[in-house]
Amino acid sequence: MRRVVSIASGILLALAAVTPSSAATAPAFASASFQSTWARTDGPVASGAVSRTWMWGPAADSGPLLEPYAESPGGQRLVQYFDKARLELT
Repeated sequence: MRRVVSIASGILLALAAVTPSSAATAPAFASASFQSTWARTDGPVASGAVSRTWMWGPAADSGPLLEPYAESPGGQRLVQYFDKARLELT
């Protein structure tokens, strides 16, 4: 039984060593508009000033992306994905 626990502990330690923390690898905000929206809605959650769920998420999951959008000038819009939702400029 000790051997199983030892092996499981070793696997967990190895995974922790190779799994980057989301805060250390989070992409920068794609635009100042995205940053100000996040700061207004999720900034208080991040700082602990309020106790509620995230609207977007603790950090961006992607960098800036351009996605097709026919109604936007140039036919594209800027988007950035977060844990719970995405922000977009059209």
